[in-house]
Amino acid sequence: MKLFSSERENAMLSVIMGDDTLVKKIGMICGIDFYPKPQPLFLTYDRPTLEGYSIKGVAFAKDGGGGEYVLLSDGTIGYSGQETECGRIAENFVELLELGLNCAYNWYNYSKTRLMNNLDLLHKEVMKYEPIGKQQFIDAYGDEIGDVDELRKDLARTLNLKISDDIDKDILTRYFITATREPLYFWENSETQNRSDDLVQKE
Repeated sequence: MKLFSSERENAMLSVIMGDDTLVKKIGMICGIDFYPKPQPLFLTYDRPTLEGYSIKGVAFAKDGGGGEYVLLSDGTIGYSGQETECGRIAENFVELLELGLNCAYNWYNYSKTRLMNNLDLLHKEVMKYEPIGKQQFIDAYGDEIGDVDELRKDLARTLNLKISDDIDKDILTRYFITATREPLYFWENSETQNRSDDLVQKE
């Protein structure tokens, strides 16, 4: 299946989709569950049409909360949640996989303005919540899969992805730059003037 503009990304997707075990591992570790083929975005009551999105795209995967991963027309990766969340999260497929692979406590939990603007606080949050995420994984899948760190290393080797020793300075900083750069990816209702919140939550 040729979905991306990069041959490396298409080859990587073909390897993943051709291996059910790999698909399952990525679903568990990265929270990315692939659709058999790209499809229109899932529409909600608040988003009844595709025309309201600032950048066109197709959904190629979903997460456990009903949100979708979207290949945008400019080649970047967006996220469209079932509620107000909508935004760009990665410059390409490789960065998306590395975001999921490196954030055991789910990248979305770090998507807050107060963390983006304070790297010391972000580091403390990472130190606090990454062990929680690993324990949640162990509780859910430990008997089935084994050691979470070994599984992450195995996925990284198989797909030639980077595991970071400093996700706050590396993976998450890259994510914040992507999520907040122009043009923003959002959904807006021109009749009611309702607009999806920025993915990076203001609090």
